[in-house]
Amino acid sequence: MNDNVEIKVSEQLIMPVIQARINAAIVDAIGDKEALIAKMVELAMQQKVDYEGNKGKYSSDNKYDMVEMLTKKAIRDAVQEALVEWVAQNKQIVKDQLIKQLNKKPSMLVKAVFQGMVKSFSDTYRLTVDVSPKEEY
Repeated sequence: MNDNVEIKVSEQLIMPVIQARINAAIVDAIGDKEALIAKMVELAMQQKVDYEGNKGKYSSDNKYDMVEMLTKKAIRDAVQEALVEWVAQNKQIVKDQLIKQLNKKPSMLVKAVFQGMVKSFSDTYRLTVDVSPKEEY
């Protein structure tokens, strides 16, 4: 006589119960949620990042506190936004003054354009000059 009893229970029935028990155990293990979150925030603020605010590939790149870099970025963004707004409101004045300055010293504009051209000629990756005649098809 075989004394083995086999009871089959659907996995769909058991899994929610198991998941609920696991979740309850995790919550119990965490303990004081507020203290845990406070510690996580403190660690995140002290995390060292590179000059762009990202975790660098090399530890030597990570010289700055994340909160410092985020603060600098927020300030830089606010300044840029305010400056763009101010220039938009004073566009005509800026334009008039630029034209006035260029008319005072036209050689300054020529010098800037010439220096830009010379610099671009020296960079072979950015300059392509084609002097071949056009082919007519």
